[in-house]
This record gives sequence, C-alpha cells and structure tokens, in this order.
Amino acid sequence: MRGTSSILVYKLYPKMGYNDLRQGMIEFEGFEWDAANLAHATRHGVTREEIEGALAAGFVVARSYERSGEARYSMVARSPLTGALLAVVGTVREARLRVIMAHRLKRPKRKLYEQEI
Repeated sequence: MRGTSSILVYKLYPKMGYNDLRQGMIEFEGFEWDAANLAHATRHGVTREEIEGALAAGFVVARSYERSGEARYSMVARSPLTGALLAVVGTVREARLRVIMAHRLKRPKRKLYEQEI
C-alpha cells in the first residue's frame, strides 16, 4: 500500500512555536509493524486496521520534529471504520511508515481538524 498526502502544519501548538503553515509531502510504501510497535501503537484502543485505513484515506500533519536522529510526524486522520479522528505519531524508515502511537482525539483538538479531514 502506498500513501502520499499533502501536509498542512496547523497552529496546534502555538505556545511551543509550531505556528507556521507549510505544505509539502510525506511518501511511504506500506507500514512497518513488529510486536513492539504494534503493542505500543494500539495500547489506546485503536486497531492496526483502523490506523492503516485512516492514513491511507488521507491525513494532515499537525507537527513534525526530530527525535533520536529521525524525523517524526504527528498526524491526524479520520478512521473509515468508525469515523473517529485519530492522532497518529510515526516515522518513515526505508520508505515504510512505522507507527509509534495512536489514539482518538478528544473534543478540543477534534474541533481544530473536523473541517479539514
């Protein structure tokens, strides 16, 4: 599965300086899963199928940053299975998206994205 999406960086964290609006692309070909990241990514009740389906349907990037020498992306996507907005953190390794964490957005943050996704 190949995923590509335009990036819109929103004013989600204005107190932390993430207040610029930029566009760009994230490209990946499939997902990287193993026991460790699957357990960590799904600990908040979001399934692997829900994460993959939501990201394949399109997403926006709320924040990008570097950690441990690699780019990480905080993404927001709508689950085609439940309609819920999901927050997903991941990194691209060798053209595959490794999901690190995912959870359903709470009401205050949902309002920021409901019109965009």
